[in-house]
Amino acid sequence: MGGSSRVSILMGVFVIVVVIGFSVPATAAVGTSATMKQWSVSFTPNDFVVAPDGTLFFSAPGVLVGRLNPSTNELTTWSIATFHLAIGPAFSVEFNGQTFTDDFTVALVRLNGQVRLLLPSSGVVVRWQLPAGSQDITSSGTRLWTTLFPDDDTTQIASLDPVTDVLMTYDLPQSIAGPGGFVHGLSFGDDHLWFGVTATDIGDTVPFEQKTGSLDPATSTAKLWTLFSSPGAVTFGVGRAATFAAGSSWTLYHSSDPALTGAYRLKADSSKVEFYDAPLGTPASLDSFPVVENVDRATMAGGAAWAASTSENEGVQAMQLARWKPLGFRSVSTVSPEQPTVTVSTGTLTRVDVSQVASFTTTITPEVTTITGTSVSPNVTIWSLVDRRVQARIAVSPGGVPYFGLFIPSTGQAFLAQLSA
Repeated sequence: MGGSSRVSILMGVFVIVVVIGFSVPATAAVGTSATMKQWSVSFTPNDFVVAPDGTLFFSAPGVLVGRLNPSTNELTTWSIATFHLAIGPAFSVEFNGQTFTDDFTVALVRLNGQVRLLLPSSGVVVRWQLPAGSQDITSSGTRLWTTLFPDDDTTQIASLDPVTDVLMTYDLPQSIAGPGGFVHGLSFGDDHLWFGVTATDIGDTVPFEQKTGSLDPATSTAKLWTLFSSPGAVTFGVGRAATFAAGSSWTLYHSSDPALTGAYRLKADSSKVEFYDAPLGTPASLDSFPVVENVDRATMAGGAAWAASTSENEGVQAMQLARWKPLGFRSVSTVSPEQPTVTVSTGTLTRVDVSQVASFTTTITPEVTTITGTSVSPNVTIWSLVDRRVQARIAVSPGGVPYFGLFIPSTGQAFLAQLSA
């Protein structure tokens, strides 16, 4: 990966094992019909989170943050440059002699380390500047958590208390990731911060290990579990992982090797890794990368596991949304966790500014279609759309309704999308 290896993370791609392609069997049985809604938009949506009120927030990197109300088809956007986002804590702030309060906020992070907290009812925005670049952000309910990339040899995670402006930095030994590896993907659950680690040496073709880590803020201790290792030296990049849901941490891996493709579920209490396979085919190519994972999030809701990615066959791309239900069909292994040393430091950030950003609201009538998923095994259903690419992260509502961004390579059109199975 060379000296510029962190660029792979910041582009949000995951270049995967290049082995032999694998396609969904043409003779597979017909599965479940689903209603597909697509709201046409003029920007490329990137990251998605479901708010407590059932609305959907999303980012268009460097352009805006938006909110979709799927019940009314109202789309609201704020011109705030961002990359990834999370639902933040309740917050009050004074601006121009008034006090503004929201029951939940939207936490936004840029690659240059700027963190913003948006109060959606008023458009008031509070901004902080982190001491280093960042990519991922999540919330524990009272604190914001981010990755930090001060240099190529340091692995850090930070938490910010937006009320007191106190920043706590957790320095992890670079040995957990190796000289070419990174921490990526943040999710909070069970009073722990969960994250992914891709451990590797520096080089264009090297072996690697995919890990899931947890940080206990109460004790400032960490653990890491290895999910799987690559079968020898491969060409790869780094993506984000570790979505915590229903008591487990989930990671999606889409490889040209069908034996490695599927959802990985870590049950930390028992140190067990459960693997749920799915024939997602050959991952789609993107730009100069030979094979990429187009979405990094696997999660659980409504009694099922969900993940999405983009496959490619003879140059034609297809979005694929996979559902594992029931969850009884899987392989199980037991792993022993590493326990790296964590060094904690505390400081205070100064708020760069407090401002108010105007919102723009419009109503978009969605295109509604019915698509039929293919049952590729007793518990796996895959819905596929040809000439569609999944854009970065998906979100799933508590009831099991996935939301994601779609891009049509042949026309350049982009959509917010919802699938109700």
